[in-house]
Amino acid sequence: MKTILSILILAFVFNSCKKEQTNGYVSDGSVYIRVQDKIGMDLLNQSNPGAYLKSDIKIFYLSKGVKEEVYHSNYDYPRNFYISEEADSKGDFWMTLFLNSSADEAYPITYIKWSENDTDTLKCDVYRNEGLVSVQNIWLNDSLVWKAEDYSKGPRNIYIIK
Repeated sequence: MKTILSILILAFVFNSCKKEQTNGYVSDGSVYIRVQDKIGMDLLNQSNPGAYLKSDIKIFYLSKGVKEEVYHSNYDYPRNFYISEEADSKGDFWMTLFLNSSADEAYPITYIKWSENDTDTLKCDVYRNEGLVSVQNIWLNDSLVWKAEDYSKGPRNIYIIK
């Protein structure tokens, strides 16, 4: 009887010690954007005349054919972007933008509305595989501006001249 009871207890203990499998999720869907005018003035530096004001910039995602403004009040960056000064002391300002990577779209589209009369369109090719989402190619206003093979050369940087 002790043997049967011991076997049952051991079976119960071993059965309860199974490791739960958790699926990880990695999203690599941001891009760094530098915006200048034709003479090289940084249009993300709020102290420059004619710069785009962070408070005026709006981001939209195309979702199932509908253009929707991005705003998540509980996020660190509710509009899915932030602007920061480059750490290399050149004083360059960059926008970090989290692109639309919706699985509902073959080529997810992100719109950057800089002002009432100025909007840029970013379309991307997204690789998806078991918990990995990664932007592979990016088009700015229908021109290919970044390719996956560029990733080995450095970060996903895009330069926009206005």
